Amino acid sequence: MKKTFTAIALSLASLAASAAPTYVYDFTFDGTTTTTNATAAGNQLQNGQSVGMTLRAAGNDFFRANATWGVWAPILMGENATRIGDLTFTFWLDGIAVGSGSYSAQAHTYVHLANAAPLAMGTAFDVFSWEFTLVSSDSASNTMNSVFNTSNPTLGTTVYERGQAVPEPSSLLLLAAAVGGLLARRRIAKA
Repeated sequence: MKKTFTAIALSLASLAASAAPTYVYDFTFDGTTTTTNATAAGNQLQNGQSVGMTLRAAGNDFFRANATWGVWAPILMGENATRIGDLTFTFWLDGIAVGSGSYSAQAHTYVHLANAAPLAMGTAFDVFSWEFTLVSSDSASNTMNSVFNTSNPTLGTTVYERGQAVPEPSSLLLLAAAVGGLLARRRIAKA
């Protein structure tokens, strides 16, 4: 009976730990304004929980690092506190990672990249994502107030560039078929 009770208690404890919510914020920047799928305001971040943020360029646009890139993408917090957390980040271009890194046990007031997220000058990326996991806080309450400035999140020394329109392959195939048909008809007419 004691073993059964211990097994049930351990199972419930692991379920509670694995059910801890992760807050996710997904932004799209079009060169002028940012849209988001959620608001951080009022959410409570507890030890062991994580916050994920993704910033995307709209359409086929992209960002280009015009210097060694430094990022400060904060989630403002309601209470003054020292928060210790682990952070990972990745830069993507067309679904391929072009840069990444991580920091462990960083102490800061906000939830953000406390150090630069290095990216080589000239590197293009269309998605920047990071995840912060709160390890500890000297405040019992960690209320998220808001996410970074949504009217211009260019994040350091980057340039927002408009993508070039690429013609659809179906249009080119249709044109090639039409030219091929005309050539075949002309060959038949000459024969």
